[in-house]
Amino acid sequence: MEKPWTLQRCRFKTNIGKKNTHSLDETLSYDYMGSSEFEFGALNKSFKRILPELGKFRIIKTDYKDCTGRELFFIGPGEKFNEYSGFIPGILNGDRMQETTEFPTLYKPDSWNQKKALSGGGNQYYYTLHNINWDLDNDVFLIFSSKKYALAILEALENSKNKLNK
Repeated sequence: MEKPWTLQRCRFKTNIGKKNTHSLDETLSYDYMGSSEFEFGALNKSFKRILPELGKFRIIKTDYKDCTGRELFFIGPGEKFNEYSGFIPGILNGDRMQETTEFPTLYKPDSWNQKKALSGGGNQYYYTLHNINWDLDNDVFLIFSSKKYALAILEALENSKNKLNK
């Protein structure tokens, strides 16, 4: 496992019902990242490595929450969690990555953002940030949300695999 470097910012683009019946591309919206690695196949390469390992994927709740109380979930092979969990504090606190993530703003907002998050309608700002990171180097996901939405990512991966196998 390598130190996370290429993290794709994502958010949900569909409403999730009781069970997600959409593929990964139908479920997630990918933010424009600016670096050529994101434009020339990094997502596809990670996706292709994930598919054969999908049976090992687990949803694991971490000890972290964002400033609005949403829990951080790890989605990936269960045996990778212990090693990967050592990288999570750096991701949350803004360690240098190829492109910036919005996790530091969600996890540890500065005073201006904290006021916005705690003011009347300000929480909406935090729900529009990209609350999902797809680590394209290690083929895992991190999401600030509820377990329902973490499960929706896993279901989307399974749906994508099933569509490819038809």
